[in-house]
Amino acid sequence: RTMIVLSNSMEPVINENDLIISRKVNQDELEIGDIITFSVYLPQVDKEVYVTHYIGDIQTNEEMTIYKTKGYNLPEGTYDGWVDKDDNHIDITFDNIEGIYFFKIPYIGYIQSILNDKIILGLILFNVGIIYITVKVLKKIRTKRENIENI
Repeated sequence: RTMIVLSNSMEPVINENDLIISRKVNQDELEIGDIITFSVYLPQVDKEVYVTHYIGDIQTNEEMTIYKTKGYNLPEGTYDGWVDKDDNHIDITFDNIEGIYFFKIPYIGYIQSILNDKIILGLILFNVGIIYITVKVLKKIRTKRENIENI
């Protein structure tokens, strides 16, 4: 799975606007310190999104394994607090995990932002059009000059 990072919670390891790629992982491969991508509800955007954070702790009981996650700058022993749409605390389980961080391509998100902005994209296309027309006109002028000189 590929995603564009929209926040600075993992800087400087993963920066805002980096494109990250995560790969599927088996539950028994996950360890404290791994960077995982998981789905969770974010009240700030009022929808389920993918978040990429460290595994800060793994807690296992008879029923399930819970993954305590944390952004890069959270103090040791402090973990993210996640809630559902009704503002009830939830735990991250393996069912929420999309994959483990594989690698990143820096700054790709800026390109996506430009392409998603209709005004900037329009200005870019307008400039490309102006350059194209200018080149065509200059070639035509040069061809006419050459024809005149050959007469």
